[in-house]
Amino acid sequence: MKKNYFKNSWNLFVKSFKEFDTRAVFIVLYDLIFLSIIYFSFLIFSKFIQNKSLKINMPLMEEMTQLPQTEISQISSQLSNLLWYIFMGIVLVALIIFIAACVFKGLIWLKITNKKFTIDFIKKFVLLNIIWTLIWIIPIIIIALVLKKDLLAPFLIIIAPLIMHFTNILHIFFIHTKKLSSIKRAFKIGIKKIYLFILPYILMLVIFLIISQSYWLYNFMPGNTPFIIAIFILLVYFAWFRIYLYTIVKDIEKI
Repeated sequence: MKKNYFKNSWNLFVKSFKEFDTRAVFIVLYDLIFLSIIYFSFLIFSKFIQNKSLKINMPLMEEMTQLPQTEISQISSQLSNLLWYIFMGIVLVALIIFIAACVFKGLIWLKITNKKFTIDFIKKFVLLNIIWTLIWIIPIIIIALVLKKDLLAPFLIIIAPLIMHFTNILHIFFIHTKKLSSIKRAFKIGIKKIYLFILPYILMLVIFLIISQSYWLYNFMPGNTPFIIAIFILLVYFAWFRIYLYTIVKDIEKI
């Protein structure tokens, strides 16, 4: 049984490279668009808040006591408005990123599984991710509030790969069923058959370590070139990562 497991895991690993075809181009493109949306959302938000803050004529602390009450009230009102803009901006940016994540991650899994895009699918996929986010974020916030500060970082380091593990399985199942019952199935397979993912995850980590060591090949290039190349290599890696993971889940569940 162990022999068959190792042999099958290796075969799936090799198969993932054979299936690394033109779909990878679209996956990289979707990821690149998503990252661009994140970047420009934060850029526009920061510029907007910066412009708003520059309009506030904030005096020095020692000058505050000498100002008339009307000016103090005006400055206080401007600061309140600024805080409101910051809060609403954060909410808006978070909403944009969440919707973009749902759309482009949905497109990625549709491309990997050769499924067609529909508006109905995206609506269901957004709903799925809202429910999924609440399932995780509520207990995480509660645990984070209870835990000591020095234990918070180790907790997040442990929980992050677990969330990724279950989320990817969930998305693969949902692409095929388009049902919210995929949540239960993702937890069931993700826990019950986690031993079948151990070797593939090790192989994924090995590949990641290998490509990370290639940085010295281009880190001497001028300007932002090394950073751009590194981002591109990472996007290609995650494209392969998803294709490989899909072959594993498909083999386990015969979907």
